[in-house]
Amino acid sequence: MPSESFPAPGGFSRIWGWIVDPEPHDVVTPSQAAEIFGVPAGTVRSWISRRGLKPLGRIGRYNRYDYRELAEIERDMRAAA
Repeated sequence: MPSESFPAPGGFSRIWGWIVDPEPHDVVTPSQAAEIFGVPAGTVRSWISRRGLKPLGRIGRYNRYDYRELAEIERDMRAAA
């Protein structure tokens, strides 16, 4: 079987026919996303709540989210403002 990866729908990767979760650098806490977007962490948490975004999981005591989904929400919220 080839060991190459190639794109799959939703920004995931497909390796050997399996769809693989986002890369570790694509997983962020609301505070990390807030720093990247230049907004308060409470604003990112509000976006998450409004959209009903589910965390990918937890690392320690913090929920982790897909950065690409948060970036899409951030773009939509800024466009609506």
